[in-house]
Amino acid sequence: MKLIQERQQIMIFCIASLLAVSFLMLRFFPLRKRIASVERDKAVQKAIIAKSQAQSQRLPQLEEQLTELAKSVEKYGANIPSHKGFGEFLQQMTETMNKHNLTNQLIQPRKQIESDNLNCIPVKIQCVGRLNQIFEFFKSLEVFERLIRIERVNLSNDKDFDGQLKMETEAFIYYKPDTKQGQQERLVG
Repeated sequence: MKLIQERQQIMIFCIASLLAVSFLMLRFFPLRKRIASVERDKAVQKAIIAKSQAQSQRLPQLEEQLTELAKSVEKYGANIPSHKGFGEFLQQMTETMNKHNLTNQLIQPRKQIESDNLNCIPVKIQCVGRLNQIFEFFKSLEVFERLIRIERVNLSNDKDFDGQLKMETEAFIYYKPDTKQGQQERLVG
């Protein structure tokens, strides 16, 4: 009888152990993993919310910057004519070079680049003069009524080293395309 009781106790202990292991393996550990995963997701969400709140506090400052940029960009639209006006540009550029006593002048347009909203003409500009004359020439370009973007400037000393510099510049001038002509071309084509 004692043997039967011991076997029953061993069986009860084995069943209890099996139930405990089953509970741990099938219920406790998966739930523990899930809880850890939810806690990580919660921490990530909190970090995202904190970042969003910090960024939303900067929103008024960014709106103010955008307004200031819009004001500063308004004048550039006025500096882009609605026609090529390349002859006027050449004349104004030549007068400016002459005003600053620059010699060996060359203003050479390249193949224009066209798009729907804005066209540009690349222009090669060359001249010879002293550094202060060239510097004053570039300062004069800033007040042109037409927007000019200087892409590249190359200054090289002459062979005699007498203070004369050869200036080569790659610039772009812009103009708005003629919308009436563009519409007619689209209708015909």
